[in-house]
Amino acid sequence: MLTLWFGIGVDASAISYCSWVWKHYDLPPYVGCIEADYPGIFLIHRLALLFGENALGFRIFDLLVQLGVLVMIFYLARRVSGLSAAGLWSCLLYSTYYYGLGFQMTGQREGFVLWFMLAALITMLIIPRRFFLRAFLAAILLSFAFLTKPTFGLLWPVFGVWILAEGLRQRPRQVWIELAAFVLGCFLPPLIVIVAYWRWGYLSNLYELLYVFVLKIYPKIFVITSPIKAIPYLVNVILHEVFVAVLGALIGLALLWFYGDKKERKLYWLIIALIVASFISADLQHGYWEYHRIPFWGMVIIMAGGGWAWVLEFIKGRRVIIWRRFFQIALASLLLFLIFLRIPPDVRSFAYHYSFRSLKAAYMVQYPLPVMVADYIKLVINPDDQIFYFGNISMLPFLLNRKLAAPFPFTSFLYAPMADGAFSPLQQRWKKEYIDSFIKTKPRFFIFDTYCPICRNQSLVSIFRNEFPQIQEMLDQNYHLARTIYTIEVYELN
Repeated sequence: MLTLWFGIGVDASAISYCSWVWKHYDLPPYVGCIEADYPGIFLIHRLALLFGENALGFRIFDLLVQLGVLVMIFYLARRVSGLSAAGLWSCLLYSTYYYGLGFQMTGQREGFVLWFMLAALITMLIIPRRFFLRAFLAAILLSFAFLTKPTFGLLWPVFGVWILAEGLRQRPRQVWIELAAFVLGCFLPPLIVIVAYWRWGYLSNLYELLYVFVLKIYPKIFVITSPIKAIPYLVNVILHEVFVAVLGALIGLALLWFYGDKKERKLYWLIIALIVASFISADLQHGYWEYHRIPFWGMVIIMAGGGWAWVLEFIKGRRVIIWRRFFQIALASLLLFLIFLRIPPDVRSFAYHYSFRSLKAAYMVQYPLPVMVADYIKLVINPDDQIFYFGNISMLPFLLNRKLAAPFPFTSFLYAPMADGAFSPLQQRWKKEYIDSFIKTKPRFFIFDTYCPICRNQSLVSIFRNEFPQIQEMLDQNYHLARTIYTIEVYELN
């Protein structure tokens, strides 16, 4: 529940803004809003808008999703280990891990992917194999995981091999039909997305964003080391990130193999396969951001809960002996201390000072500038006024609940060149459209977020003057600086 006071992070706010434009203006992603994410996450945020078109509404939705994750983690940990205590320890590990990510790294794509992953796994475990329903439903869930983050297409072969191996052993004549239902479920949602954009007349937009930009241009703008070279970094981060879970999982791998329920040996191997797939997904993204590892930790924690539960069960023994019970309580207390200690000090401090208090005060601590600028704009703006925004990444467009005059909730794609210093033809076209739209629209407000952590002197001012001289000239001639709030400048039409 403490995540309700987190507010909304920069990625989530940009995606929520795109979904808001889609809802209110019937302009789907890549049309009304240029954002380099895949369709699944926009569908998720469109659903989240039902809980409120603000930061709290999104956090309520994410809370419900993560509660669902906890229920599924509890079920799987108990099932693979045979101990209810395993579910409890897994829930404690995951809850504190997730909250410890902070407001920027929670509510991210992988947090929703984990829900799809666990739901698909449980669907395959509990639904009887009749009419091939379970394979189809599991495939639909995995397909939404793929649409949210394409690296999780790795889950398709894991589940496909499971269906094939199980079917050949039990029902060899019907396995191919079940496998066909699985393949159909995997490809149906992406096909529906493609057909929808074709019917809307925006298929070229879908192609430009998801193929041309994301696969060809984006990697050349934000150059990171190769996946092979990222493995040592990722392993080192994992060993230090949640060591209690790593140690518990290693213990669980050993103890559950010898003492776990033999009937659940299949689930044991499936969890291991999903851990490996999640690791590869994080590595393909270079494992740079903490949220890339959420599905990995979700699966590891299931095994860790079983490991620690069995250790405590062995210490307890079959008979009540005081020294055994004392040792069990001491170890459990130490584990609890280490689990809660894992939450970063700044997040613990935030929980102590701001949780169950004013939401506005909590937001002002986490991202004060966007809140202050949004409050100012809302006081002075008229219903028909147009707004342009130029900046690195900001929550501002979503906090305003106003459609920007140009389809860019942030503009780094327009001014960040590729590794060779050149701009791609698509970037050049977007840049021209942005400039032409500003000159034609003459918006009342131009909001310039000058802070840029990746720029020289951490400022966008020189880049803006060099790359967008036409807009700078119009600002000099026809606008005045109405308000400066730290690094954000608000220009108003004379």
